Amino acid sequence: MTVCKHCNTDSATLAWQAERIEQLEHELRELKRRPKGMPPLANFTPSESAMLRLLILRPAVSHYALMDSFPHRADINDDIRQAAVMVCKMRKKLAPLGIKIENVYGYGYKIPREEASLALQKLAA
Repeated sequence: MTVCKHCNTDSATLAWQAERIEQLEHELRELKRRPKGMPPLANFTPSESAMLRLLILRPAVSHYALMDSFPHRADINDDIRQAAVMVCKMRKKLAPLGIKIENVYGYGYKIPREEASLALQKLAA
């Protein structure tokens, strides 16, 4: 086993680091090739990400469940309006992916099951 005289790192560690750098560079090239219409998850705020997670995992989400994802709640009516605004913004971000958030009258919102599985695949990629 040889050791680098500059950093005292063995050759196995150096080989692993070189392999990892190559993997990361490959991932970066793949990300740069991604179509421009697909927004990365970084475009979602933390609240939007929490709401999207709820919408993907549940068949339907009530306004109250969405309000519980907000850090501080001043007034129920304000929170329902805030949830509606956030859903509107999320719809714009998800539209290029072909994912729709539907209203459930008198209850809240949902993402259809087929589109939820599509969302999981596209957002995880």
